[in-house]
Amino acid sequence: MHDRIHIILDGFFLESNISRCHCLTVCLRVLLNIETILILGVRVSVYMF
Repeated sequence: MHDRIHIILDGFFLESNISRCHCLTVCLRVLLNIETILILGVRVSVYMF
């Protein structure tokens, strides 16, 4: 019985860790996208002026 609970807890922690990593990668991708958009915007405005 105790082992079963332990396995369930391990699975839960694994899942939460994976979802946390997934959130981090998504946040990093969004930040990188914002950065590239900003750089492109700056270049375009520099070319305009």
